[in-house]
Amino acid sequence: MPIKKFILLLLLITPWHLALASNESGDIASIDSKLTKLKNDLFHTKSKQSELESQLQQTETAIGNINIKIHKSNQQLQKEQALLDEVKRQHREYQTKLSRQQNQLAEQLRAAYMMGHQEYLKTLLNQQNPEMMSRTLTYFKYYNESRVTLIHELEDTLTKIQQSEADIKRHTDNLQALKTRQEKQKHRLEQDEQYRKTLLTKIKHSITTKSQQIAALQGNKRQLQHIVNELKLQRRAITVPPIPIGQLKGQLPLPTLGKVSHHFGNAVDESSLKWNGILIDAPNGEDVYAIYPGKVIFADWLKGFGLLLIIDHGDNYMTLYGRNQSLYAQVGDHVKAGDLIAKVGHSGGYSESGLYFEIRRNGSPLDPERWCNAKKSLSHA
Repeated sequence: MPIKKFILLLLLITPWHLALASNESGDIASIDSKLTKLKNDLFHTKSKQSELESQLQQTETAIGNINIKIHKSNQQLQKEQALLDEVKRQHREYQTKLSRQQNQLAEQLRAAYMMGHQEYLKTLLNQQNPEMMSRTLTYFKYYNESRVTLIHELEDTLTKIQQSEADIKRHTDNLQALKTRQEKQKHRLEQDEQYRKTLLTKIKHSITTKSQQIAALQGNKRQLQHIVNELKLQRRAITVPPIPIGQLKGQLPLPTLGKVSHHFGNAVDESSLKWNGILIDAPNGEDVYAIYPGKVIFADWLKGFGLLLIIDHGDNYMTLYGRNQSLYAQVGDHVKAGDLIAKVGHSGGYSESGLYFEIRRNGSPLDPERWCNAKKSLSHA
């Protein structure tokens, strides 16, 4: 009997356990499916964001290059305009000279006509004094030579006028070609700027939470620190000026004109992250200068910092210039204090223009406002 009761009890409880096991298996499978979908969605989001950032890098680099071309074409336009103005000035001088020479020649021709050949012979025959005759002959000789010389000078002036007219046409054509090329460059710039705005909108939509923003900022900060550490390990020959940068604390100029809007050590976007440098509000295209002599050791686009330039000043000091519109110095260039190295921009995915600026020693950030004097003129650094 006990065996029969045990079997009966076993038959009664077995379906319930099987059902429970079946439900648990279904729940686990559902959770695994959701986790897989989340992982796939996360991978897709990161992949899409990475693609957008790559496109942003290419676009902002292209914008920087176009701005450099426009800057160079402006210089060429100014040079060509100066040459054209100079040629026109010479042309006016030649015209004035030609008019004067024509008047002089006309006077001589009228005098020759009035004198006539007979008057010339009569003058010679009437001279009883040999000495006076010799003087008269010498006078007529010089008179004729002067006329011939004046004719040659007039011909030379006419040739120069013709040449200056050809030069005016050539420089005018060059100016027109330069203006046409610049218009195309500006049109391309407008297209790239518009595409950049579209990319920024897409990137903004791909980062929806505060934690994602903080994670991105932390990643950017780590990447910059990694690059700084790598650059610090490289040995370079740097010529240090008589007064090392370490002795100029509080005397260096800020690299651009503008107001400091974010200060060293302040919290970044109300997070635990701190600013390792300062942000100087300045308009697009404002000049950026090297604050001290050194060698350019990095000049490229970096996520979160845009077009970034790093200068090694020797004695383990570096300065970093980020978010630039374009870079005018390249790796390996030796720069002096006050040299133009970049133009202010908003590269790196920012909507407002400004210069991000750091000073580092041994790879560690220092407070730029303790080292730089905001009142010191940059253009005469």
